Amino acid sequence: MIPDPPQLIASIVQTSPETMRRQARSALDRGADLVELRLDYLHQPTAESIRTLAAEFHNRCVCTLRPADQGGRYVGPETERINLLHAAAAGNPRFIDFEYARIAENAAHPDEIPRGTDGLIVSHHDFIGPPSDPTRLANDIAAIPHCAITKLAWAAQDVAENFRALDLLRTTSTPTIALCMGRAGLLSRVLGRKFGAAATYCSVDVGSESAPGQPTLDDMRECFRWHHIDSDTDLFGLIGWPVAHSLSPDIFNAAFQHHNINAVYLPLPVRPGPEAFTQFLNAVLERPWLGLQGLSVTLPHKQNAFRNCSPPTDPSARRSEAVNTLKFDGPQTEGTNTDAPAAIASIAHTMQCTIEELSGIDVDLLGAGGVARSIAAALAHAGCNVTIYNRTPQRADQLARFCRARSAPWQSRTDRRGRILINCTSVGMWPDVNESPIPADALDPELTVFDTVYNPPQTRLLTDAAARGCRTLPGMDMFIRQAALQFEAWTARPAPTEIMKRAAQAALARFAEKS
Repeated sequence: MIPDPPQLIASIVQTSPETMRRQARSALDRGADLVELRLDYLHQPTAESIRTLAAEFHNRCVCTLRPADQGGRYVGPETERINLLHAAAAGNPRFIDFEYARIAENAAHPDEIPRGTDGLIVSHHDFIGPPSDPTRLANDIAAIPHCAITKLAWAAQDVAENFRALDLLRTTSTPTIALCMGRAGLLSRVLGRKFGAAATYCSVDVGSESAPGQPTLDDMRECFRWHHIDSDTDLFGLIGWPVAHSLSPDIFNAAFQHHNINAVYLPLPVRPGPEAFTQFLNAVLERPWLGLQGLSVTLPHKQNAFRNCSPPTDPSARRSEAVNTLKFDGPQTEGTNTDAPAAIASIAHTMQCTIEELSGIDVDLLGAGGVARSIAAALAHAGCNVTIYNRTPQRADQLARFCRARSAPWQSRTDRRGRILINCTSVGMWPDVNESPIPADALDPELTVFDTVYNPPQTRLLTDAAARGCRTLPGMDMFIRQAALQFEAWTARPAPTEIMKRAAQAALARFAEKS
């Protein structure tokens, strides 16, 4: 019987039968539909230990004994591998995974391959890139006797390479798994369920991946809500480079769950450059069946987004010529900038004044990137006197001219005279948590210090500033405010800011534990 609905398979990669057994039980208890017993990871496996393992989990397991030249760990003779798979089959697992390459090379005849009670998963893995013709390859695999599920997996360097996997899932008429490996492949692993994939794979925990880019079981179930995804699920995401450690999926998926919105939010790595951005945007617009409704945009694509959307009516986007929020309405791509209003609101709240009362205040801003651009333009519009410091003087000069501010040499940042200091650089961001863009003794007690870095929540700059008696503003405040504005623009519902904040804090705590 073929899996219906799609199955969430947790790969088990332990080196002893006992630890494999223990981890498989844990995965099933935590919500995996099936476990893949990666028998090639076992140290000196025996026929009896393999049969016993398969028998214990039988209809809830897939048995895989992957050879080294196919991305696995098994290095013994092929005849011995087949014998060990026969031992696994004696335990009545649901499926046995076998490599298409072995069949295509006539190294194994389908009738001689051990199989599970529901047949074979016949798999093809390419660690270089996608096959030239995925559909033809999938049809060739599906025609193999006893093939219950066709599995194609290939390495992806960019999110756009996922679209070929999703295209295949939409058009195939046989049970198929099509996914991309690597960090860029998350889209295919999560959205496979939306398009009828027979299954997808995850790891039990961080560090227990059987293939590059596998999300964890907890992420699939709790953050991405795999079991709630269906053909009507809408897609939202974050485009930038890199995006792997963003907190945005945690906060937006928590917000969707709170409002019972059928949607999922994913990190979508798009390589730097206007060409890569345009290619991605065209690819998603050509596929309205993706259900893409909105995107957050981060470095280095905020100006690319501004150039590729309909002329923004949002004043903040026009002033900064940068967009961090895209909303899709049929063929129209609407762009707004929530960084600027979030930053201004955070600053005014911290200084206990109105936005109008910020006029005339001197502000020293460190950095000249995307966030700096939005904040500098907003502050200048509010009437602040902004001075920009950047390690590359030309970029500081360029931004200063753009927003009618002034620039000063980076080395003079310790002599600034502003009432507000804003760090828009990455200095102090994880993993360089002991660094600060300003020496502690250069911080005046009358200063308000705003650090846009939010990982860690309390940076070295903020710690030093608090010790000197400064008023401090952590980056998390602005981060949640701008995300709340995005959520409301996409959904026309009030953002559950406290839930979003708690989700961000929980994600940071997990991140700290893993680090």
